[in-house]
Amino acid sequence: MRGELSATAGQVELLVTVEPQQDKWRVRLDARELIVDAVRIKPGTWSLILDGRSFLVDVDESKQPNLFHTHRACTPILLESAQRKRLAKAMGQGRGVKSRGEVIKAPIAGRVVKLQVELGELVKPGACVAILEAMKMENEIKTSTGGLVASIDVAPGDSVDNGSKLLSLKPAPEGA
Repeated sequence: MRGELSATAGQVELLVTVEPQQDKWRVRLDARELIVDAVRIKPGTWSLILDGRSFLVDVDESKQPNLFHTHRACTPILLESAQRKRLAKAMGQGRGVKSRGEVIKAPIAGRVVKLQVELGELVKPGACVAILEAMKMENEIKTSTGGLVASIDVAPGDSVDNGSKLLSLKPAPEGA
């Protein structure tokens, strides 16, 4: 089955097409074509062989953008459905609008340590909006799309379950 993604790392956006080819994968990054031997070792961990070189890649999907860890670097990459992105563009979404808003939910159960935003504040994509403590570790909760803080549904000290609503953002006004 063929898949098409939009991958954004920093200011660089690539169209990524992935399709199975016998026991390997044909991967196109814009015009560049690669044959990749990919084996899922465990959830979130992949072993890749590319041009005769071996790579172990850990993917942290709990963050937006996803974090891709190799032995050399940690790279945040926002992966989106290329088809959904084209449809949104065709429908006029995103034209002159910097954000589309979002509901931010707890990716893990824990305790709210700190809120990093206030009601009505303009938040940029990727900004930390809250800090949750789980298993004695503090975890930054970040926005993926940004927008205006429309509601705050928790307070410092509150215990939250996985999937609990923390806050919501509404689209930022044009020109903001």
